[in-house]
Amino acid sequence: MCPGYADALLCDNFDQSPLGALWSQQSLVAGALTLSSAKAVSSPNALLSVINANGTSGEGSASLVYTAARTFSKLRNSYDVYIDQVGQRSAAVGSIYLLDGLRYYGVYLFVRGGGTAMDIAEDGIIADGGDNITLHSFSQFPLQTWIRVILEVDYGASPTLTLTLQDPPGTAATPVLNAIPIVPTITGTTMSAYAGIDYVAFPETTGWQVYTDNVVIEAPP
Repeated sequence: MCPGYADALLCDNFDQSPLGALWSQQSLVAGALTLSSAKAVSSPNALLSVINANGTSGEGSASLVYTAARTFSKLRNSYDVYIDQVGQRSAAVGSIYLLDGLRYYGVYLFVRGGGTAMDIAEDGIIADGGDNITLHSFSQFPLQTWIRVILEVDYGASPTLTLTLQDPPGTAATPVLNAIPIVPTITGTTMSAYAGIDYVAFPETTGWQVYTDNVVIEAPP
């Protein structure tokens, strides 16, 4: 299913229909998902996530979601991304989460409104009841160009959060972030991983367009 990725849980190059056949569900709120041939790393298609420009309250979402039982200590989400249009608010892209009832621990690419900055965000409601958001800034990569994002979280005894970029995809990897994350005190009985735009907070008057290709979700040893 995923040649070259022995530890893959899912891989999708979006070149086969129907859209989202390999995923658990679609998350759509004031947004849309399509298979688009306008831009792609692996022809003919990529996933196009669009958030409408007329949202006034709440949040928008345009993503595919993969959910599975969490039986591993590491999780890696790798994907090619082309940020074509940024809105006035900020967006979470390519998220991964541990879930345990109402508690969760998530990590995602946090693209600021206007495209002015980027961070890796940790976001969680953990066992002590705290709602914790930590941002790890890194040098912004160019918009409207393909970049491969490799985001990995080690939830084990020596937790780490790493970000590696390939600019363009398939070239030598550049380590960008190696941080000690918030140590999640939830057991995380379930995990979920997203392709596309996990959420955008409204109001939004500009809208978002993000292309994603060649997603590989792995549980490395």
